[in-house]
Amino acid sequence: MMSASAMSEQPATGSLRIMLVDDHPIVRRGLREILAEAYEGAVIHEVGSGTEAQALVRSHAWSVVILDLRSEEHTSEL
Repeated sequence: MMSASAMSEQPATGSLRIMLVDDHPIVRRGLREILAEAYEGAVIHEVGSGTEAQALVRSHAWSVVILDLRSEEHTSEL
């Protein structure tokens, strides 16, 4: 977990791009709510599979990718 001082050192509001990759929608929703509150104005995108994540990683610049390494889908190519 990031400290409060580390959070305040993030780029200006709206420039932070976060991708959440998890096969459990409830986990993605919870993380999205926490991150949206901590980083107001951040662009947060959710995907449910490694395949979807691969396409987005290649097509957009992301500040942070939060990836479930124990996903039911094989994600070794990420």
